[in-house]
Amino acid sequence: FCEYKGMEKINGLMFRYILPLNKTANKVLGQYDSLPYPKDGDLKFSKRVEKGKFVDIATPSFDMDVFTHNFQKY
Repeated sequence: FCEYKGMEKINGLMFRYILPLNKTANKVLGQYDSLPYPKDGDLKFSKRVEKGKFVDIATPSFDMDVFTHNFQKY
């Protein structure tokens, strides 16, 4: 699918954080056990080499200055 568009599919485990929006949400989050924040060593990325087959790769660099489509400055 993506070969003719020149795109690569990369899966990854990245940093995600939950911030409570109000006091009720904060109480709900407080009922869960405290989980340690992820560190750089916990990040994992894999690249598709063929349909349904992925290989592990090093952390890719994301260059936000090379977009030619759908660029948003946020």
